[in-house]
Amino acid sequence: MKKNLCARTLETLKIPAKGERPYERPDGQVPGLSVRVTNKGTKTFYFKYRHQREIRRITIGHFPKMSLAVARVRAQLGLSLVKRGQDPASNPDVALKAPEVVPEPFVTFEVAVDRFNTAYSKPNHSPRHNYEIMRVLNAYFIPSLKDLNLKKIKKSHLLDIIDPINASKRPSEAIHARKYILAFFNWCEMRDMLETNPCYKLPRPAKEVKRAHVINDDDLATIWHAATLEGYPFGTIVKLLMLTLQRRAEVAGMRRSELDFKNNVWILPPHRTKNGHEHRVPMTPRFKAIIKTIPFNKDSDLLFPNITNPDKPFQSFGNAKANLDITAGITGWTLHDLRRTGDTRLAGYLVPKEDREKLMNHLSGMFKGVGGIYDRNKYEKQKANALRVWAAHLKRSTKAHKPALKPRPDHWALTIKRPLAARLATRAYRKKRRAAAKAA
Repeated sequence: MKKNLCARTLETLKIPAKGERPYERPDGQVPGLSVRVTNKGTKTFYFKYRHQREIRRITIGHFPKMSLAVARVRAQLGLSLVKRGQDPASNPDVALKAPEVVPEPFVTFEVAVDRFNTAYSKPNHSPRHNYEIMRVLNAYFIPSLKDLNLKKIKKSHLLDIIDPINASKRPSEAIHARKYILAFFNWCEMRDMLETNPCYKLPRPAKEVKRAHVINDDDLATIWHAATLEGYPFGTIVKLLMLTLQRRAEVAGMRRSELDFKNNVWILPPHRTKNGHEHRVPMTPRFKAIIKTIPFNKDSDLLFPNITNPDKPFQSFGNAKANLDITAGITGWTLHDLRRTGDTRLAGYLVPKEDREKLMNHLSGMFKGVGGIYDRNKYEKQKANALRVWAAHLKRSTKAHKPALKPRPDHWALTIKRPLAARLATRAYRKKRRAAAKAA
């Protein structure tokens, strides 16, 4: 709380030492009135106000030649002129000198992005979605705009960043860049950090094309057999993606603590799902059989830990997917196409839409709005039945189509000199011999 100035306070204000910067002491009684003290002992009354979107400062007088009471009268007059839309600098009863434009403290774009991440993006989005938002903002917008005043950023600044992305034949990346910068500036506008939103009528860089690719049964079988050749970890991840129809980050981040073999269910906690709700995926016999083949890692609860950091899940999807395409001899498909393909096949088997949406963990469609609020059924039996139908379809497809695939020339199975089991047996034998020699 600002304290009122008085004559005694003005007389005893500390004089800055030589080389120190002047400081200001505001008056708690009259808004905008303050006294500025320099290292030469000069004490000057100033009046600060805003006029035509600029913060200005005018000199009222000098203490003790002008008393505090007179300075307050002048400042009060200046306040009344500001309220009427007039500039106090043009009134000699207020100002002694021409006004100075005071640089207004501002928030830089980089600081605002950091606040956006901490206050909104991270608490309201899944870790993967938040990572993607911040990746785009940091990769494209921070390098050019980080030191700019948030209020001075214009639409032209944003177009200079988004247009080159689209011109480099990356329309999807340009669409996401526009989407995330729009979300950022809307958040800033709601918190009165902006006077005008530069994203107003920001044009779409390209037309968003919705993916509609459904993998045919022969290609589906080929991908399954190619994943078997690729092996652990990525090949196993792909096979589990096909069996469960869940999202790739959910499968790659699977933990042993999430697997309830007693009740035959894989329990995804809220922080690991896209919609923030717990999701229970029934286990099929083939799912459990694959899980049992995964090597146990005592250093991590993750079934597919990162090689360099066991505390993080598998993340090398780009290179691994490219290698799988080489083994399968199929391109032009994505891992997310497996979900769409499964949903389409289940619809062909007349599995109800609500059962399929629950299996996919969607909160749209029938479970959006009132329907989702009142229908609290978990659909456990319906999801299990849908997965059994899908597993049977996969089994028939993989048995009917067995392509003659070969491992890639650089596949790990062809590059090691001795089988893994033999190398582990040798290591255990040597360890046992060392222990026996030490005991002797």
